[in-house]
Amino acid sequence: MASRRTLTIGAAVAGILAALLVAGYWLTADLLIDASPPPPAETRAEAPAENPQLHCLLIGYTGEPRLALLFDIHQVGSDLRYEQRQLVEIRGSQRTVKEPPFPDWRLDTSAEPARLDSEISVFDNSAAGSHTETITIELYDYRPDKSNKEWIESGLKSIHYQNLSGNCQQSRPVTQVSTRE
Repeated sequence: MASRRTLTIGAAVAGILAALLVAGYWLTADLLIDASPPPPAETRAEAPAENPQLHCLLIGYTGEPRLALLFDIHQVGSDLRYEQRQLVEIRGSQRTVKEPPFPDWRLDTSAEPARLDSEISVFDNSAAGSHTETITIELYDYRPDKSNKEWIESGLKSIHYQNLSGNCQQSRPVTQVSTRE
C-alpha cells in the first residue's frame, strides 16, 4: 500500500512539473514572438563597450603568487595605451591592494618578447625619500590584435619587486581602428 501511495504521489508531482514546463514554454514563446526585431546593421555599435584587459599574475621564488596587475587596453591614434587599473602585492595570505595613481605604461613590440615599460617611484632612506626606477613586463608570443585567451609566458624585470616569472592573459583581441581617411 505504501508503494502504491508513493507511485501516486510521484505521478502527481511529475504531472505538475510537466504542466509547469508546458506553461513556461508557451509564455516564453509568446514573449519571443512579441519581441521587436534587432535594429538595422547601420545603427549597431561597431566597437564593444568594454575595453580589452590584460591580466598578469607573477610568481615569487617560492612558487606562490607575488604580484597581480590588471590593465585596460585603449587605442589612441595608431598606438595602444595600457592603463593600469589594479596592482595587488601578495605575501602569503596577506594581500595589499595599491591605490592609484599608477604609472604610464608603453608597449614595445619591435622585438621578441614584447615589452611593457614604465617607471615607478620607490620609497627609500635618502634625503628625497624616494627614487624612480624602471619596471618592465616581458610578454612572450604576445600579439594584442590576436586572441590571447590562453595564458602566455611573461616575466617582470624590476629591482624593487625582484625578477619574477609568471603568466598574462588578455580578455579579447584589440580591434585596430584605422585612423586614415
